[in-house]
Amino acid sequence: MHLNLFFKLPFPPKLYLQASLLRDQMEVVKKKQQGEEDIMKTVAITIISALAFVVTLVSGAPGQLLADTTLTGSTIEEVDSTGLNITVRTAGGREKLSLPVVSPEIMKGVTVGDRVTLELDLDGRVVKILKLSPTLKESPEPRG
Repeated sequence: MHLNLFFKLPFPPKLYLQASLLRDQMEVVKKKQQGEEDIMKTVAITIISALAFVVTLVSGAPGQLLADTTLTGSTIEEVDSTGLNITVRTAGGREKLSLPVVSPEIMKGVTVGDRVTLELDLDGRVVKILKLSPTLKESPEPRG
């Protein structure tokens, strides 16, 4: 006996074929979009990483300030720890300067008469004070 498996489709077969092709095309587009999203994510991560690296190079260590000027051989004349100012006479006694200091910690241990080297930031504020060792005075020859 021969079975006839003919049944009627609710839509024409051509429409099913078109729907199948359209579904395949949509899958291709989705894959392409996913690939583009992956590329965009990779580019974004690369750019952010490069920027973080550049910022790290430019800023230096945390809390480190870039010194713009160094004054060597200055003598401390006044220390105002409450107003965060320091007054120095430059080497050779030519000029008297009153300079703002970035933080009170920098001024610790500094007293009037100390010979120092000052490092100033780009805004002219003292960021580091280095005490210079006192000059050794020649001792008189022993009499004897």
